[in-house]
Amino acid sequence: KAIARKRDWFGPGSRIVITTRNQHLLEQVGVDGIYMAQEMDEKEALELFGWHAFESGYPNQEYLDLSKRVIRYCQGLPLALEVVGSFLIKRPIAEWESHLEQLERSPDGDIQKILRISYDGLPDHTKREMFLDISCFFIGMDRDYVTQIFDGCGFSATIGISVLIERCLVTVSEENELRMHDLLRDMGREIVYENADGHPENFSRLWKREDVKDVLSDESGTEKIEGVALHLDLDVDSDVDSDLDLNRFSAQAFTKMKKLRLLHLSNVELTGEYKDFPKKLIWLCWHYFPLESIPDDFPTQPKLGALDLRHSKLKIVWKDCKLHQNLKILNLSGSRRLTKSPDCSKLPNLEELILEDCESLSEVHSSIGDLGRLSLVNLKGCRILKDLPVNFYKSKSIETLILNCCSSFKTLAEGLGYMVSLTTLKADYTAIRQIPSSILKLKKLKVLCLVKGLPSTNLLLPSLQSLSSLRKLALANCSLTDDAFLKDLGSLISLVHLNLDGNYFCSLPSLSRLSQLQDLSLHDCVNLHAIPDLPTNLKFLRADGCIALEKMPDFSEMSNIRELYLSDSFKLTEVPGLDKSLNSMTRIHMESCTNLTADFRNNIQQGWTSSGYGGIFFNGIYDIPEWFELDDDVQNIVFFEVPRRIMGRDLEGLTICFVYSKFLFHWYDQGHIGIIVRNLTKQTALHTRMAFGSVLTWSEREDGYLWQGQLSNDVLRLQGGDQVSILVRPLVDFVRVKKTGVHLEWDKVMKENMDNPDPHLYDLETNPDFSGGVDDAFFRGSVIHEQLAVEPYLDFFGGTGNEAGRSHDALPDDGAGRSNDAFVRTDQSSVVDEQFALSPFQEIVVTETNGNHTEQANNLDG
Repeated sequence: KAIARKRDWFGPGSRIVITTRNQHLLEQVGVDGIYMAQEMDEKEALELFGWHAFESGYPNQEYLDLSKRVIRYCQGLPLALEVVGSFLIKRPIAEWESHLEQLERSPDGDIQKILRISYDGLPDHTKREMFLDISCFFIGMDRDYVTQIFDGCGFSATIGISVLIERCLVTVSEENELRMHDLLRDMGREIVYENADGHPENFSRLWKREDVKDVLSDESGTEKIEGVALHLDLDVDSDVDSDLDLNRFSAQAFTKMKKLRLLHLSNVELTGEYKDFPKKLIWLCWHYFPLESIPDDFPTQPKLGALDLRHSKLKIVWKDCKLHQNLKILNLSGSRRLTKSPDCSKLPNLEELILEDCESLSEVHSSIGDLGRLSLVNLKGCRILKDLPVNFYKSKSIETLILNCCSSFKTLAEGLGYMVSLTTLKADYTAIRQIPSSILKLKKLKVLCLVKGLPSTNLLLPSLQSLSSLRKLALANCSLTDDAFLKDLGSLISLVHLNLDGNYFCSLPSLSRLSQLQDLSLHDCVNLHAIPDLPTNLKFLRADGCIALEKMPDFSEMSNIRELYLSDSFKLTEVPGLDKSLNSMTRIHMESCTNLTADFRNNIQQGWTSSGYGGIFFNGIYDIPEWFELDDDVQNIVFFEVPRRIMGRDLEGLTICFVYSKFLFHWYDQGHIGIIVRNLTKQTALHTRMAFGSVLTWSEREDGYLWQGQLSNDVLRLQGGDQVSILVRPLVDFVRVKKTGVHLEWDKVMKENMDNPDPHLYDLETNPDFSGGVDDAFFRGSVIHEQLAVEPYLDFFGGTGNEAGRSHDALPDDGAGRSNDAFVRTDQSSVVDEQFALSPFQEIVVTETNGNHTEQANNLDG
């Protein structure tokens, strides 16, 4: 407040950067943007560690492996890298190894003291307890699931977890899983150790296998223990008694743990009576539960909120259902011997019933329909289940019903329409042939998925036009034809995702009224002749394998389209107006479209603006366009010098194009193709994974495929006079690159594709041992790797003048077994090092004889 209370204390143009451990503080003061500092990657971490451990930006070679062990331990945390590096500087290898072994057993005290500031700063005891619980038991678990467990503990979990996230003690992944840096995890566990003076029987939480086994074997547990986790990996189906004994403990070992609230067991067997088992459990997770039913003497758990018995040997859950007043989640997934779902009549607060992959389940208990709070029923993979009890359809609370992969399930009853709260019905890969007309009563229904595995008998569907809340509709492989049902699609005005893959209709009605539609999938609709008018908000059109497709709608107003898939539309000649909508696009797939007009292709390729991940995919018959100044079809490595500014213009980036084909026999597959841009002047190398090849590997076509994409100079950072090499190299074994071209862009504005799934899209290498930018694979077995200094090497492969020339094709093998990998000099005006001054009809041949390399200049017949 004394330094930066108000914005108007600072002059125009000022930039205020605030660093804090408390994200909520930034929101309180109303900052313009928040950036979460990311952990360092391996190369950044090695450099920072090198400055502290070796006083240079890279570890000494003999310490490299040990340094990488430190990097793995620190996991990109700069503080830890600095502390450990400063401690290890000028110490011998033996002391490094000793200290690393110590770190792997117990965390570094200096690091822990600093990290603990955030923990000690938490506002109250319950949030500190939540942090310790997560560090010991819940890393990697679903946030909503953990929230319910914490609520059962009385922790006010929703706000509590948010505070932990704001204080950077916990993160949440895209999959909604709780994450924590390993050093923060270790700090939490160290706090538990400290509070118990190192005696496991006095720990509030037990998670270390050796400690848990000791306490259970000695039956030395105390009232201080609130949580236990024991995961054993031995095969519980083993017939060897000695193996089973290692997994077996007495249930009496838990008798003294009166405050036990969290119990997580896996592959553990408890023997004896359960009557004295703790009665305050809130979370009981026992994977591979070894009994055929829950014992009769297992005490009622009035606080139990979640019971997880996945992969159990249960045949029936309980003989007599006891009252578990607060049970909200019952998960019996993978219990392959279970034949009937449990009686839930004494579980009044049950919200989620999960019976996924219960392969022997043939009957669902009728009590489910009477549960007033049940919102989720998951029966996915119950392969012999044929139907649901009539009482089930009386439920007014169920919101999500999942029947995917219930391959014997045949009938949804007419009572479906009475399930007024239903928002999600997923019944992919079932035997359902008809949807009851009462489905029209489900006004809240948002997701309807009825995908079939293969096209089969026609799915009978009523008109869905009254389902105005429907956001996702998936009817792939349902043998739909040109019937009345399709005419109603235009009335489903809330649709966001529509999947009609693999159906037999020849046409579709106009979809232009579906203003919310973002994703339309029509893969393998083999009879479809034309795609109708589309809504301008559409982002993804997927229509690979539509072999009869001849006509596309006008795309000139499709300003939001991002990805277009039209492979195998052999009759298609163009997509009208697509060149007007390229500003929003990141990828176009038209690999097997062999009848595209030259004007259409040229407009797309020259008008492309997206840089980074994605690109244009055409058939290889079209070849690299003539306007690419630089190309190579021998080693797929292109060399050039960046010209100085042309008429005051700066280089905006590079357009790169290459032709590729299958190399080894595979089925349809795809994989990354790496592009390496080496700046020989600055001695840097940018490795990119922005391109990938997809091939129909069963096809006999030799034309191959063409990819074109762009790299912005914001990423490349090339300047006039820089000597540059570009190498295209597949990162998979079933693709080979045949030809590469490069075009320098001076006027085009490039837009970086931010929807990138690869965290290693760009990897900049700044190696002090940079060898001149020549890829090792290019010079296998050749001593001229060292002989070719940067200047003559670049001169030889295209010159160093500002006006780059186009290289010639490779000269053929002369029949004597000599290398076919020849390059011909095209810029006669360049000054070439004397030893490489060859005529235009000479070939460099590098041969190897008994380890000695020789160079031969062979005159070739013109």
